Amino acid sequence: MTWDNLARPALQHARAWERTSSLDVLHWCNPRTAGLYKYWDGRRGLRAMPRRADIDPIEMRDWLSRMALIDVVGAGKNFRYRLVGTALTELRGSDPTGLAVEAAWPAEDAEIVLAAYRQVVAQKAPVFCHPARQMRRDQDPTVGVMLLPLSSDGEDVDVILGYLSDGVGVLGLVM
Repeated sequence: MTWDNLARPALQHARAWERTSSLDVLHWCNPRTAGLYKYWDGRRGLRAMPRRADIDPIEMRDWLSRMALIDVVGAGKNFRYRLVGTALTELRGSDPTGLAVEAAWPAEDAEIVLAAYRQVVAQKAPVFCHPARQMRRDQDPTVGVMLLPLSSDGEDVDVILGYLSDGVGVLGLVM
């Protein structure tokens, strides 16, 4: 298993995230995160992505507080927070609902978040994120954030369902 794009940072405080679309990481997800992926996967059927209408908030109540729905605007050029769970707003100390990513984050953090969202749109596939600075070289990666694409037309990603894994705090927040 290899992580796709970012090297481990040389400095302890460096803000580097590693991202992958490989489903191999599901072996390292905690059970709740893996359960949400299985729910998403079951709702898409034979399609690459489920529709927003396929996702039932009542069935997802165990995940809602750590979830966000992110609208894809302008064919993936911009992103806006449609809905942000209560645990996420508590960790952030503010509610970014209705805000563009650039308005919700400091510039350096916004670029990291936007890169992950753009990868979901480009690949039309889930993206699993891990803060590289939290890993030792002898550890398996753990998924901190899971980003799942939703599509109204079955072709283009128009909403991203983001989930912050249990045990990941504000320093690991990429939503």
